[in-house]
Amino acid sequence: MGRNTRQPHVRIYWREGHDVALRARLETDVRKGKGSASAICRRALAEHYGFAPRPDTAPEARALTEELRALTETVTQLQTQVAQLTSAVLQLTAGQSEVQRLTAAVIELQRQSEVFRLALLGAVYGNRAERAAAAQTAAAILARATNGNGANGHD
Repeated sequence: MGRNTRQPHVRIYWREGHDVALRARLETDVRKGKGSASAICRRALAEHYGFAPRPDTAPEARALTEELRALTETVTQLQTQVAQLTSAVLQLTAGQSEVQRLTAAVIELQRQSEVFRLALLGAVYGNRAERAAAAQTAAAILARATNGNGANGHD
């Protein structure tokens, strides 16, 4: 298979006296920079046999390269925005957790306030047993509020 994969070579045989003008034209085209003799012959054979010349893909390649550069820049900007949004979401999540914690603390304080209010009412308007229960409730609430050490609860 190794020998069969080579491209066949076309040999040009110039007829003595008949192809002088053709040969001179070929040499002139080579000197003018229109391509090598073999490239000129390939184009002539392709035109003669009806094969379309290969299109110039350089402008399309440049356009695709520019489009790829623009898309790459857009992706980079989007990645930056995603990183910023991710950071913002993390901050909001932390803030939401803190709000939930504080809301729970407020609800607990409201519950304790209601218990304390009922204890005060029992202490003021209740009988001896209700006043004793109110004093125990108030002592328990104050113990929790001061962490049991007589402080202000912010220790």
